[in-house]
Amino acid sequence: MKFYESLKILLVCVLPVIAGCSKPSLPDITYRDLLESMLDTERICDLSQPGSILFSSWDRSGGNDDCGNFLGDGPTGWKILCDVKGSGYISRSWFTGSKDSTKRIRFYVDNAKTPIHETTLADWCGIPGRFENLPIHGYEPYCWFSWVPISFNRRLIVMEEAPVSDEKIYYQINVNLLSDSKKVESWHPDMLKEHDVQETIKRINEKWTRLQHVPVPNDFRKFVAEPGIELVLFQADGHGIIRDLSFSPLTEIAEKVEDREELLRALIVRAYWDGVEEPSVEVPLGVLCGSMWHEISYSSIYFGVSSGIFRIAFPMPFRDGAKIAILNQSPAPVELGFSIDIDEQEPNETSGYFHTGWRKSLATQVGVPHTVLNTKGRGKFVGCLLGVINLDSSWWALEGDEQIIADGGQTSKWLGTGLEDYFNGGWYYGNALASPLHGIPFKAPFRTLQYRIHLTDPVNFNSDLNMTFERGPDHESHAEMESVSFYYLEFPGKADSDLRDLEFRRPVEDPVRPYTLMTEVNNMERLGDISGAIRTINDFIERYPDLPLKDVLERRIANYSNPPVIETGRAIIGVYANTLVRIFLDGKLLFSVNDPKAMRVNFQDIELPPGDHILAIQYGRHAYPDWVQLMLEYPGGFIGTDNSWKFAFDPVGKWADYDYDDMSWSFHEYIWRKGPPEAPYVWCEPHDRVMLQSKAWAIAPAVDWPMTGKNAVFRKKFSVPETEK
Repeated sequence: MKFYESLKILLVCVLPVIAGCSKPSLPDITYRDLLESMLDTERICDLSQPGSILFSSWDRSGGNDDCGNFLGDGPTGWKILCDVKGSGYISRSWFTGSKDSTKRIRFYVDNAKTPIHETTLADWCGIPGRFENLPIHGYEPYCWFSWVPISFNRRLIVMEEAPVSDEKIYYQINVNLLSDSKKVESWHPDMLKEHDVQETIKRINEKWTRLQHVPVPNDFRKFVAEPGIELVLFQADGHGIIRDLSFSPLTEIAEKVEDREELLRALIVRAYWDGVEEPSVEVPLGVLCGSMWHEISYSSIYFGVSSGIFRIAFPMPFRDGAKIAILNQSPAPVELGFSIDIDEQEPNETSGYFHTGWRKSLATQVGVPHTVLNTKGRGKFVGCLLGVINLDSSWWALEGDEQIIADGGQTSKWLGTGLEDYFNGGWYYGNALASPLHGIPFKAPFRTLQYRIHLTDPVNFNSDLNMTFERGPDHESHAEMESVSFYYLEFPGKADSDLRDLEFRRPVEDPVRPYTLMTEVNNMERLGDISGAIRTINDFIERYPDLPLKDVLERRIANYSNPPVIETGRAIIGVYANTLVRIFLDGKLLFSVNDPKAMRVNFQDIELPPGDHILAIQYGRHAYPDWVQLMLEYPGGFIGTDNSWKFAFDPVGKWADYDYDDMSWSFHEYIWRKGPPEAPYVWCEPHDRVMLQSKAWAIAPAVDWPMTGKNAVFRKKFSVPETEK
């Protein structure tokens, strides 16, 4: 009897435990929750969002060798990039330096002895020259990146194949850790095959892209800002959330381009929250909306310029009143329009107050880092815009690393691997681009403007935060730096701005600027900013009236509105190269280019009847940097050098003929050259052919030259359709 009583007691005690084990507790956060949160672009103001930490290949010795530094060795042939315990998720991954996109990476989730997923950079991020995965992940010169999250409950390890030969492997892995009480659904690669997950990722891509191109408002109120007086544009009591501030064109108030640029620095936008006397936003209008030295038409999710409308769209909650004002520090009255989109709903308890500040450091401040943000209180850092003008006539300032120290820490919680790397770029960038959360809207020797927004990977702090950029390695570069910080605080406070006076805010004169016109114009065309290209040309004419280029530049301006007509059966072909190249069409030599100083694009008017054709380029061996850029325009069509060309070294036979068998040739799909021109080449003679050079890539052999290689040959087949009569 005692046995049965004991068994009864045992079953009463054990069965609930068994039952509990058979139904594991549900996670607080599912994988779909993580993806859905990426759709909530207003979450950027939520102070309860988990903050991120950074694992990177930074030089542990304090030097500038930020590649090939790993946490440790994995199995033979593998290196550990990240090893973190707890519960959380990867919010960003970034890689560069691999020879090609077949480099493998591994993910170990929750103490797994074997990788839960092994993949390649191509499969995880994207293939160079293909854009269907953007913007949530992809390849942009010359780096692979992804914001696709990987969640874990106990531990996460990320590995990459060890470098081979002369590979220089750089990496950055952002990890958001949850509190001890929070659990997340652990990631498995099969989740990415589920229909609803695929649909959510598709929605993220669509929404992020759509928010880059929101319609401009048409309900502007007109104001006149008198010199030296703060003009209130909007004031409200109570609570609400400002979703958009837009400022109308300034075209009528500034005839010269230089005067317009001056106004964008002289008009100071201020925002005050909850009756606090000092502004939480205090930044010049132009740079607040992403245009630092001059107006550029492009957009991120949260700021930009479109059709001459300057816009900032970070959510701006307030609980006890708001005031938006503008201070005119120019010597004359300024008329402008203003529009505001406001929601009167009460902010969430966890919403922070929007702050933004402006800072500048001079090229003479060698030995001193550039400070982006130095603030106190509890909050989150959500991004910045940074401009760099390097007076050393080099890109060396871009080798400086970012550092973020929070909560009085004596050592950094965030050490980067190079200025461009922080902005999802690398290797001194390719050409201009604008993505929802990062971009380089301006690049010309030796000036860059770049931005990054931490929607998924904010940097949280409880008492203080200091973010700096190294002024090149060891702070040795003579670089002027200018920045805008974007951050949220628990309570409204004074913006971290150091505006001083208008003279201080003017950019330093760059001695290389007279030689970079075509680089600037081509990059604006790549952004679709034709009005910006025209402004840049007009500014060049105004600044350098003695240069004998006025006639060709005025023709170029006219051609934007009325491009020259190409007759049926004809074409315009242009070639720009710094090595000896020979251009063939349908097996016949068209012409050769031997321009070792890369001074100009060589244009020819050629016959091109309807039908199938083959272009071939014989490309002479040349030390880096080397490139060829070919552009061909015919009625209704365009062919340019890009990743669809095939290439081979020193081929034999009649490789310029259409019927030549090139099945064994490789596609030029991995890498393309910067520019062109690429430093140390900076000058390209202006020409009047619009929207041609900006469409073609500068290419060079995508793999190392053979020891005895003398020439590479590129081939491209194409068809010209019959024209309608």
